[in-house]
Order: sequence, then C-alpha cells, then structure tokens
Amino acid sequence: MKTSTRFYNRIIPYWPMVVFIFLSVLVITICSVLSMPLLQNLVESIGSKDISRLFFWIGASLAVYIVRSIAAYAQIMLSYGFILRVVSDLRRDSFQHIQTLSLHFYDKHKSGEILSNMTSEIQTIQTTLADFFIRTLRHLLTPIGITVYLLYLNYRLILIIMVAIFILIRILKKSRSIMLTASRQVSESYAHIESFLQENIRGIKVIKGFTLENTRFQKFKDIIAENSTIIKKESRVIAVQDPLAFLVHVIAALFVLGVSSYFIIDGSMTSAELITFLLGVFLFIDPVREISRFNVYFQRILASAERIFALLDIKTSIIDSPSASVIHRDKVMGKLSFQDVHFQYDKDRPPVLTKINLTINPSEIIALKGKSGTGKTTLLNMIPRFYDPTKGVLLLDDHDISNYTLASLRSVVGIVPQETILFSGTLRENIRIGNPEATTAQIEEAARLANIHDFVMEQPEKYETSIGENGVLLSEGERQRLSIARCFLKNPKILLLDEITSSLDIDTEKLILESLINLINNRTTIIISHKPSLLNLAQRMVVMENGKIVKG
Repeated sequence: MKTSTRFYNRIIPYWPMVVFIFLSVLVITICSVLSMPLLQNLVESIGSKDISRLFFWIGASLAVYIVRSIAAYAQIMLSYGFILRVVSDLRRDSFQHIQTLSLHFYDKHKSGEILSNMTSEIQTIQTTLADFFIRTLRHLLTPIGITVYLLYLNYRLILIIMVAIFILIRILKKSRSIMLTASRQVSESYAHIESFLQENIRGIKVIKGFTLENTRFQKFKDIIAENSTIIKKESRVIAVQDPLAFLVHVIAALFVLGVSSYFIIDGSMTSAELITFLLGVFLFIDPVREISRFNVYFQRILASAERIFALLDIKTSIIDSPSASVIHRDKVMGKLSFQDVHFQYDKDRPPVLTKINLTINPSEIIALKGKSGTGKTTLLNMIPRFYDPTKGVLLLDDHDISNYTLASLRSVVGIVPQETILFSGTLRENIRIGNPEATTAQIEEAARLANIHDFVMEQPEKYETSIGENGVLLSEGERQRLSIARCFLKNPKILLLDEITSSLDIDTEKLILESLINLINNRTTIIISHKPSLLNLAQRMVVMENGKIVKG
C-alpha cells in the first residue's frame, strides 16, 4: 500500500473534524470573496459622494470580517485538535509496536535511529500538518471563489490568470520528485545525528577514559558537514521553487494591469471594477503561493511517514502461537530441558550455540562457567524467549516453552542482569516493577530481603525518593539490590543471575550474597559468574566453550 494511502487511512477516523475544518474554511473563503464586491461598492459610494451608502458598506465590511475572524478561530482550534489526535495515534502505535519487537530488532538497529522515528519524524509530521491545515488549507478554496467572481466581472481578464496557474502547476509537477528525494535524505541525515549523539552520551565514560573527545568531535563535525550538504541541496530546491512561483504571479499581475488599463481606456471597464479586479488578483496571489508550498509540505510528510511505516511494518520473530496456553503458576515445577539446541543471530554469522543438551531439575542451582563470548548469556536469554532456538527445543516441565503465552512464561522467570536497568521515578516505583499490584507491605518486605530497606529509610523521602535517570543517584551496589528486590517481589519459579557481582566491592558483594541465599531458595536457578563466592552457591557446574557444553 502506498505511503500516501496509508497516511490518509489514519485521517479517515477523524473525518467529522475534517468536515468542520472545511466548513470553517468555506466561511473564510466566502468572506474573502465578498471583500471584492464590498470594496467595489465602497469605491462607487466615494465616487457618487453618497455618505449614507458609504457607511452602510463600511458596516457590511466590518460584519463580514468579524464572521471571518470567528471562522478562522474555529478552523485553528479544530485543526490543532485533529492534528494532535493523528500524531498521538502515531506515537502510541509506534511505541506499542517497538515494545513487541524481539531482541533481534534491537541487535540490528541503532537506538538513535529508533528514537528518530519516534520523535523527530513524528514531530516533522505534526509541524507540517499544522502548516498545512492552519495556513495552507484556508487558501485552497479562495482561488476558486475569486475566479468565479472575476469571471462574472470580466471573463477576458480571468483567462490571463488561468495561464499563470497552468504555468505554476507545470513547475510544481517537475519539482515534486526532486523535493521528495531531498526530504528523504534530510530525514535520514537527522536520524544519523540523533543516533550518534545518543551513542556518545551513553558511552561518555569510555570516551573520557580513552581520551576520545577530539576523535569523536572530528567525527561529529564530519556528520554535521554531511548534514549541511544535504540540507543545502534541499534548500536549493525550495529556493528555486518559491521565488519562481512568485515571479510567475508578478508577471501575471503586471499583465493583468496592462490589459485592464487598455479596457478602461476603451470604456469597457470602470475604475471601480479595475480596483476590485486588482484586489482579486492580490487576494489570488497569496493563496496560490501558499498552495505552491503544499508540495513541500506533502513531500516532507510522505518522507517522514515512510520511515515511520517502515518501522511499523517490521514483524517480530517472537510471538504467541495460535494454540498457546497460559502457564498456571502454581503448577510450575521449574524443570528446564535444552534438547539439541542450536542458535545463531543471522544466517551469515557463525553459530553462537551448538548441540546444547542440558537438563536442570526443579529447584536445582547450577552455575555456567566459560570465557566471554561462549554463549552463556544467550543461553539464559532463551529461557524467557528473548530468542528462539534456530534448531532444537527448550522444555519447561517437559512442555515446549513456545506453547505457552509469552506473558505467562515470563511471569515465572526472574532476571537479575549484569547491567541493572532502572527507570526515572522513585525507589518504590522501581521495586514495584516486579509486581505492579504489590502492596506497600509487600514492597517493603522485598526490600528487606534484598538488604536495601535500611538504605531506603535513610533517604529524606524514604520510598518516595527520586533516583534520577537510570538511577544515576545510586551506587552500583544499591542499583543491584533494587534489582534483586524486584525479583523478590515477582517471586519467580526460575531465576537467572548474570554476572551480578562482577563490578562490586567486597562489602557490597557480601550484602548481595546474603540476599541471594534467600532468593535462590526453592527456585530453579542459573548463575553466570566468575566469582568463587557466587559459584559456591551452585549445586552443579556447567562449563561452556565455543558455544558448546564441555562439562556438566
């Protein structure tokens, strides 16, 4: 389906608002057209020196412009309401969609590019729609109304204007494809900038640690230079299109003035009619110039919509099967069986896991050992179905995990990752992620079990203390204990621990080990670690090498 058709389909649900917007525009158009006969009568009143008639037409003109102002207010308010609904739909749909995409998608796409689609492209659509509906739309019908009246006034002169319109349309038609290409390139360039900036902010510690400031700055200068080149290319297209359209209008107006002057000299036109006709030409020029910009607006919307729809068209590879059933939490034992499991991220990349055969009994605690890059974390990520096996099957309590709904499967799996992810908000809100329906007492009990409650109570606002973006106000140990508190609150049947003490000091590690002893009790647990203190908690050691299990 064409991008333009898909975008129109998003407008259709709000057709009543569009109808009222067009009715407002129709009133504005009628008032604009009425200004010509009103002016003609005013001029004729002055010529006849009829004061009472003059004041009547002045009052009539004032009434018409008051009505026009009310219609313009209605059009602007309705337009903003309509635009906000369309844009909000796009934002909601995009956010909801990226939430459903598998980790394969995030492995292949830069976060900056995703953010560009979610922010910059949608903002471009919002701004451009506002320009069109508030500025350009009210001019669409005005030239038609003016043309009808001018035909009534002097059909010969209006033919001259039609020639100018024909020339303008030919110009716009030729520039359309050039403008679309330029707009696409600008959108892609902005996405590149946003991606680079986000990457730079995320990796600022590495940049400073390796003194890469100048290197990154030079690379950013190159990106900015490339962006400037692309924008200049678009600017040249706009710079040619707008003045050229204006020049056509001026030539047409001068031609009209010359011909109409000839008509006055030969007596077939009055001075009042000439003034009215020139007003009509003046009123005609501005709307046509605005309409000429519509091509720019339209191409920008299409370029941005194309990128947004491309994101919405991406299909997730991890979905519920039609026959998927819900796991009954109370019946889950926690037995895991990997049967001849293979996995590779892409067909053109080497396998990450090969011939994995591993059974973990209910409530058993095992440790995965091996060098970095041997597939340990990938193996963990298959249990909550962040990835599906390329070959083979993974069983939970002797049932293929792909036969369960994703939501119910993940509800019985708890994860404490190496890099703790926290969200802007309070300590309470971040613990409650483990169970959004948890009571205050349950949250505090989870915090106690995770050895974080005492720290929370030392804060000025206790559990309502804000932790900053991604928990920037907390130490690594405090962040990790919050992550463990989430797991206590979730109360999973299966627990996955991935290098959770790798960057902690001895005292903090001791606190976390104390909480882990309680957390892993009666839960099927898989531990990835190089720390003896954690490995000692395991009942069995599984060693991995080059994506294979070599021991255990």
